[in-house]
Amino acid sequence: MISILIIMLITITVVYFFKKNVYCNNIENISISDSLLLVAYDYNYDYCNLIREALIGKEKAIIEFSLLEFSDGMIYEHGEIIIKIIKKIGERKFLNLLRKYKISYENKRIIYYYVLSGFPLQDEEIFKKKFPQLYKYLQS
Repeated sequence: MISILIIMLITITVVYFFKKNVYCNNIENISISDSLLLVAYDYNYDYCNLIREALIGKEKAIIEFSLLEFSDGMIYEHGEIIIKIIKKIGERKFLNLLRKYKISYENKRIIYYYVLSGFPLQDEEIFKKKFPQLYKYLQS
């Protein structure tokens, strides 16, 4: 009886911790899948907090969030979220931050592929149309 109670208490504690510290499946109408959150947690990324800070314009959070490393299917979802952040803060502000922090060519390529992956069918024409200045900058 006591062991069952202890197991229940541990389970409740773990679920509470996970929901409080990791689970943020909707921040300002940005949906985040459980899969992405679990991968971010495994990589020890403070994903939810970085999104919150990026959305209010905190420079370091925007840069750090844009350069988090993901692979496979998470690239597409992370790219979609970066696009939503760019739309929220504005292309000009995002671009000015990249210039201010003197993003390396390698990091430009990372951001380019995340943003491109966030568009339906990774359509480069949509990227050029939605964010023309960013597209041009990331190509240089």
